[in-house]
Parts: sequence; C-alpha cells; structure tokens
Amino acid sequence: MSQFGSRARSLFDRMFPERQIYHRSGGTVRYVSLSPGKQALLAMTAVGLAGWCVYATTNTLLEGPQATASNAEVERERAKYDRWLNESRAQAAAS
Repeated sequence: MSQFGSRARSLFDRMFPERQIYHRSGGTVRYVSLSPGKQALLAMTAVGLAGWCVYATTNTLLEGPQATASNAEVERERAKYDRWLNESRAQAAAS
C-alpha cells in the first residue's frame, strides 16, 4: 500500500472509529453499533445536504431579481395576447 493510502486509511480510522450508542429506557439498556462505513455515509449525506442548502439559498438570492423581471415580462406578454384574443373575439362577434 502506498504512503498516501496508508495515511488516508489512518485518517479514516481516526475520524470514524466504531461507535456504540446506548439508550436506556424503562430499566432496559439497548445499544446501536455504528460501523465506520455507516458513519462515513452519514457524514457524506450531511455534507451533501448542507451543500445543497447553501447552493439553493445562494441561487435563490442571486436569481431573485432576475426572476421578478422575467415574471413581469411574462405578465406583459400574457396581457398582450389577452388583448389580441379579446379583439379577435369582438371582431368575430361583430361579423
């Protein structure tokens, strides 16, 4: 194994040792054992979720004014088409 691989494995083992979570309720004690793989998966999930929250918040804050302008433009176009449709219906009714 390379020096990098052994150092990475050593870091992983230090960060994610096997853990037991004890829960006492009603006079009984139970425990859940978390393997290093499960802990790493939970950590990656938490980091991914936090990253997504940061991305979505940033995107919303930065794109907000553009979305508002775009919505206003869509409403103007819709009003224009509604006027054309009403004019067309009025002409058809007059005929």
